[in-house]
Amino acid sequence: MRNARWSLFAVLSLGIAACGGGNNSASSPTDSIPDASALTLEVTGAPAEMAAAQILPAELASAVATTWPVTGDNLALAQAKIAAVNKAIVSIFDHVADVATQNGAPWPGAGKWYGPKDRCTVEVAVGTACPSDEAATFRLWVGNAGAGRGGAFVLQAKAVGSDDTTYKTVLAGWMLRGALPRRGLGQIWINLDNLKLAASGYPGEGVLYGGFAAAGLPLAKAETLVLVDFTPDPSTWPAATVAYRGFKTAAGTARVRVAALDNYVTTTAADELGLFHVVANPALGARAFGIVTDYSTDGGATLIGDVPQGYYFFGRACYAAGALTAPAFAEWFLCPTSEGPAACAADTNNQSTILTGTSWAQDCAFSIEPVEFAAPDSAPGTNPTAQPSPLPGENSTGLTPQDPPATTDAVPAPG
Repeated sequence: MRNARWSLFAVLSLGIAACGGGNNSASSPTDSIPDASALTLEVTGAPAEMAAAQILPAELASAVATTWPVTGDNLALAQAKIAAVNKAIVSIFDHVADVATQNGAPWPGAGKWYGPKDRCTVEVAVGTACPSDEAATFRLWVGNAGAGRGGAFVLQAKAVGSDDTTYKTVLAGWMLRGALPRRGLGQIWINLDNLKLAASGYPGEGVLYGGFAAAGLPLAKAETLVLVDFTPDPSTWPAATVAYRGFKTAAGTARVRVAALDNYVTTTAADELGLFHVVANPALGARAFGIVTDYSTDGGATLIGDVPQGYYFFGRACYAAGALTAPAFAEWFLCPTSEGPAACAADTNNQSTILTGTSWAQDCAFSIEPVEFAAPDSAPGTNPTAQPSPLPGENSTGLTPQDPPATTDAVPAPG
């Protein structure tokens, strides 16, 4: 496994309404394939979450004592990490949409290949030729995933001009359709390492395992994603090995959990695990909750990080509606692992420090507290890739996503 300096984690959890037992009849080869908008992560929908290239905001604030986590704007930090996943998803599904137009034929029916078609694996300016080492030949298979799983899809790539035996799978999955085309519930698997084998100049790397549910419009959706050494471009987004969870309701409230490894407590150069919960609604503004803890890669036998043993840091911040560029209030607590974040914040015996603003009650409180805006439920674990439990307010979506596939064998192979 590659060394990942920080890791990105967040995902959307939805239950699928109006599945109707799965309407998998289709008039287009892509009707039973989710589109990128059903899978991308979002909090506010700002351009920073969809940027083709996003430079991370500064994560260190020199004015904060080194005994406290030294993160900057946690909302902006989470959005930058979300953008990395979104870029990879959008790029892969652009290939799906384009290859599906090549040698297409009416579907349903027996499984069918579409393509082949040569495409650039990276974005190039209009009128600019794709560098030869960044081009690949793609083909798409659409078929039946079997009982209870609806339609299956497999996107493969090979080097331009190479033998067909060299095709490697870069996307696979299945979706049980809901009431609308390209909406439903299912699983996906994306392998950027295989795409790099087809186009040596492609910068991406790593593997993504995802489970999702997506309803109609306005788009309510949810995903759980596990990333392994994953990045669309390591020069901009260091590779991530983490898990995400999140959701967006039809009313427009979105919540995403992002995980990242970084040197949040600068006592030494060791990294810690940061778990950032960000939630926003256009009319209410946003909140960002942060947990910083030591982490383990060997089941807890060895802990890495500079957090005091038996404790974790919990941070909370709020942003006014229409003013999401800086928090109105932000503070950190040092919490015993025996207390969850809400209990820790209420316990006056715990150390705390205010970074900006007057008080949580004055700057952040709602007259009626939406459940989606609540703090995380429990003290953190130490495994960056452990699939997180449902988020506060997640059941208000009416949707429940599939779990990510456990291995590549869990997704369909072409028939």
